[in-house]
Amino acid sequence: MIWRALLDRARGRIRIGEDLAYLVPDAAYAARMQKPDAPVWGPVEIGPCRCGRAFEERVITSALPSDDADDDAWERAPVAVDGWVCEPCGVLRYPRPMTPDQITALGHRGAALAREGRPREAEWWFTRITWDWPTWVAGYLDLAQALRARAAREQDPARVAKLRESAREAYVAAFRAASGEPPEEAARMTAIARIALAEIAVEERAFARARDALDACRNLALAPEQRARVDEITAYLDEERHVFGDAAAMLRPYMRLQGEAHRAIEPAARSRIVAAVATLEAYAAAHPAHWQSKWMAAKGSAALDEARAIELWRAAWRAHPDVGDIVREHALALLERDLVDEALAVNRDATARLPADSKLWCNRAVCEVLAGDLRGARASVAESRRLDPADPIARALEARLASLGSERPAAAHARGARGAASLIGSRRRGRREKKPTRVARAGLSTITSSASPACRPWAAACAPCAPPPSPSSRSSSAERSGSAASGTCRPSMISPPWRAADGTAHHAREALRSARSRAWPRGVAS
Repeated sequence: MIWRALLDRARGRIRIGEDLAYLVPDAAYAARMQKPDAPVWGPVEIGPCRCGRAFEERVITSALPSDDADDDAWERAPVAVDGWVCEPCGVLRYPRPMTPDQITALGHRGAALAREGRPREAEWWFTRITWDWPTWVAGYLDLAQALRARAAREQDPARVAKLRESAREAYVAAFRAASGEPPEEAARMTAIARIALAEIAVEERAFARARDALDACRNLALAPEQRARVDEITAYLDEERHVFGDAAAMLRPYMRLQGEAHRAIEPAARSRIVAAVATLEAYAAAHPAHWQSKWMAAKGSAALDEARAIELWRAAWRAHPDVGDIVREHALALLERDLVDEALAVNRDATARLPADSKLWCNRAVCEVLAGDLRGARASVAESRRLDPADPIARALEARLASLGSERPAAAHARGARGAASLIGSRRRGRREKKPTRVARAGLSTITSSASPACRPWAAACAPCAPPPSPSSRSSSAERSGSAASGTCRPSMISPPWRAADGTAHHAREALRSARSRAWPRGVAS
């Protein structure tokens, strides 16, 4: 391998894995290259070039696979295809016949890069598949996912728009190519692409286009999970959840969340935050079942240090007493105001409604310590430990309560509160200090709390500003090659995971057997 690399370097050759590559001279040249309409089924004999030299096998590409998002040649003309080259003359012929195993290997490589969070490189490998086998649906689905993953990372709005447009083109190519599949498979692939097009339209706030894509899906024989996804996006549009998403995005940097630093509210931003809270309150009034808007409104009001924040928490809890995220934040807000008895009542009600939530039992134990009920605190922390033996806070609190022994209630309560404070403090690092109430001095304002549930894009019970790809819309060559990885969730975009599905090689061999004609390589002269 070392000698071959040295020899390649001496000859000015470039390798991509085991393959020699030919870099197209410039982006304008690459832009003139016409994408093939169909694969070439081999074997194929290629005669010599017009200069008399034999053509050599190369991967013809406008850029090398790299994670450099500023590669101008690739951004202007993304080309990667297996073919033949006469380098002295600059004559290219492509595509070269590729076996199912070779295409499978390309999919494996692209999926591995996608799992590693390298979507630009994954895009290169999936582009190569779509040029080698331009009628294979799964290649386009993978390529579109890689493009959307790139868009999720981008900060430049113009580049995000371009990547989304490229993803949209890949999905359109996918459902066009699906027409050549068996009817059942064609319907499944078309639904995947249509649902993804609806998601991109939602991300771009093109709601009419999103509804058109969803309407097209309803005419297909959808799988149950695809039907559920269509209904989910439809509900998102009907309830105008982008209104919630915009307001939530405005508040997010200023919210005080567990383990996270928050931005100080600048005078210029205060009016926008006040407006965002008002928008969330109005949205919650219009959509009473949407608890996330109440959660966000209360957190926003707390960020503004408004006295009415506690009333917003009370209203949210009365409307949704069985939502753990609301219970935890409400109880914490009460403790920060030294309302121990009310916080204890909230936690006792919560453990009755949600008896399997170990952290609620631990929070209840903290409140019982502050209220002087050590017997109740021991029972509650024991239940928390039974439900989650690995919770270090509950374990340490249990040990602290055990150390109190049979002390008199008053002394035990004072020592227990101080001890619990030192243990629970790790739950809530980074919060801004409040006035030194009895609870805050004890450190119990750091009671177990949740990170922002309203900022988990499209969690099971949540609906922020844009939906990610559903499990049903992720079938692709990367999936079929046995990949499984997750992307990064962001409010407006999701980097989609790569899951395992049926085998690429089987699907490819079926396509190979079903081919009835041969397409000859296309020549592009320099």
